[in-house]
Amino acid sequence: QVIKKDSSNKVAKKIIEKCDLGKKGLGRSAPVKTNLKAFSINYGNTKVVKLVHVAPASTLMSLVPGESLQLIMSPNKISIETGENVHIGRLPDDISSHVWANREKKHEAVLKSTEGNNVWIVLCEK
Repeated sequence: QVIKKDSSNKVAKKIIEKCDLGKKGLGRSAPVKTNLKAFSINYGNTKVVKLVHVAPASTLMSLVPGESLQLIMSPNKISIETGENVHIGRLPDDISSHVWANREKKHEAVLKSTEGNNVWIVLCEK
């Protein structure tokens, strides 16, 4: 609406470009599925987790906060991947063992943030 009223508003144009970039993701051809409701923390059921064994920074640059992630479970580790099956990292051993022990419950993972080679996700137990 701001652009319609004032097409020379550079600040509004930059914000719109950033919003469009966030919806599409860097280097992606399709919009990214996001789940911003996951950021509402339910104590006891939701935890912010820093991933270990993360992907290279070039892979992490294409991630968008709020992006829904998949948990790939095996008895020894739980890997985190994007909806496009791109490996992001693994859960730490203590969190992984808790999720594996409670695997009958539904768990959801959503990207919280990335900074360099650090990745934080919001892990929700439903």
